[in-house]
Amino acid sequence: MKEVKCCSSCRTEKPLSEFNKDTASKDGHQSYCRVCSNKARETLRRKNGVRPMSENKACPAFLGIHIAEQVLAGVFKNRVHRMANGNPGYDFVCNRGLKVDVKSSCYTTKGGWHFRPNHNITADYFLCLAFDNRTDLNPIKAWMIPGEEINHLISLGITPNGRNERKYAQYEIPTSGITLCCTVMKGVHRDE
Repeated sequence: MKEVKCCSSCRTEKPLSEFNKDTASKDGHQSYCRVCSNKARETLRRKNGVRPMSENKACPAFLGIHIAEQVLAGVFKNRVHRMANGNPGYDFVCNRGLKVDVKSSCYTTKGGWHFRPNHNITADYFLCLAFDNRTDLNPIKAWMIPGEEINHLISLGITPNGRNERKYAQYEIPTSGITLCCTVMKGVHRDE
């Protein structure tokens, strides 16, 4: 079998490892290289009105991944190691080796914030970030809750001045660094 193939799009000869597999093809690989396939996919997504998560505030992952995880990385800087998106069970490992899963929520019309630990028994801690809304993204509260406190839950609701807010008050952390990080991020997004 041939070890190289010419991409039908960029007309560049590349190793077969640069092409995704395709069992329907004679040589078992797609006709476009991975780079050209990704470009074509992104062009099609944009043409159909699909935007990347970083540009789409309505996307559920925007708040949880794009904003909340960047905030944690910005606030804790060199004290955490960020995991790849989609890592099962946790988003960061702190310098003490503890696994941290970031959860975020905007204030709902029902009152309060709703986080989804989803029976995650992998995380040692949950960093729960509470924002005002998806437009302004002002951090209102933040809690660093030990896993054993909430990992048995599917969902955690915290209402301002409610029973759960009092219950988790001991885990509340200052939002000053988070607010500063969000302000910087807002400035970056305005310039783009």
